[in-house]
Amino acid sequence: MARENKEKEVFALTKMLKDANIFYLINFSSLSVPQVTDLRQRIREAKGSCKVAKKSFVLLALKESYLEGFLPYLENLTGATGFVLGEEANSQRLAQVLTNFGKEFGSFGVKAGYFSGRLLSSEEIQLLARLPSRDTILSELIGSLKLPLAGFLNLLVAPIRDFINLLRNIEKKEKK
Repeated sequence: MARENKEKEVFALTKMLKDANIFYLINFSSLSVPQVTDLRQRIREAKGSCKVAKKSFVLLALKESYLEGFLPYLENLTGATGFVLGEEANSQRLAQVLTNFGKEFGSFGVKAGYFSGRLLSSEEIQLLARLPSRDTILSELIGSLKLPLAGFLNLLVAPIRDFINLLRNIEKKEKK
């Protein structure tokens, strides 16, 4: 690869890292081609994307992006390094996909992550994967907001309902 192409690749990686809200650093070295294809498919289904680059390019891009905190995670990696990119809305789903894939294929691992300006360890990514999805949390929140409103509405309607029941009871007594 010519020096100019290498510089373009590092520049593209640097821009990608600076623009990313969230990304995960993964180790591809121990996966077979069908496993990598399966992983990429799962990542796409979770609305993420996957980028693979040489370790030396990744080191340069991380330094230029002021993300030196990742450098210790790259020491044990060999060959190609993968990045899984996503948005904040699907961060939990991507963490789930990567964690589940790691359970299926023990040799695969998520080394680190970056979420809204914060470096995440692999343990923190596993914790993120165990959280309920955003939709689940929102539905539980709406349900908890709905319950007091329903109780308040019942409180408002109770006097009218009791009055109607009183009138029905009076009507029944008069008929007898």
